[in-house]
Amino acid sequence: MSSSTHAGSTAAVAPADGKAAAAFTKAASKLRGLVTAKCSDTAVAALGLCAATAAGLGDCLLATHHQAIVDALAHQYGNLEPSADPDVRKCQAAIGKNVAGYLSAYLKASAKCLDQRNKSATPGDGAELCIGAVSGSFVPPTDARVAEALLKATGKLSAKVSSACSEDGVAALDACAGNKADLIDCLVCSQRRLAFDLLGSQYGGN
Repeated sequence: MSSSTHAGSTAAVAPADGKAAAAFTKAASKLRGLVTAKCSDTAVAALGLCAATAAGLGDCLLATHHQAIVDALAHQYGNLEPSADPDVRKCQAAIGKNVAGYLSAYLKASAKCLDQRNKSATPGDGAELCIGAVSGSFVPPTDARVAEALLKATGKLSAKVSSACSEDGVAALDACAGNKADLIDCLVCSQRRLAFDLLGSQYGGN
């Protein structure tokens, strides 16, 4: 799967599919409208994010998140080729749906925690509290609710992919591993790192 956006580029090329392009355009317009409506340039500059103005922040967040979508789909689908095997198609669909669900659950739980931390002015490291880290292995966030949500999301991803995919089905895909156990670990790891990057672009540092 090739990307329409690369490091250093300033614009994303819309997908050829009309429905997907319309959905992307609608989402981009909504994001830009929310940022400019809720954030003054002074407030944006104080956040220390990827731009110092509201208009610039909308643009750079869209670029960052578009690339994250490309990367996420590359992890989920690889170099996707049509398959006549219904079992392979079932496996691929389960991977796409449940890996997307895992990433969404991660972002939702961590963002809710970070928003609450900001509202209550809780001291300490926001990443340690709400996101977690990787130090050899994954270090869960210290907030119990987020840690529980991530554990639940990981279990759901593992169960759904294990149920939908045979070992032969996994081997037939252009996935990041050739067997189920390694594939699940690889998918969780890749989406976790995307969550780190996306949350960092949204909330900045500590």
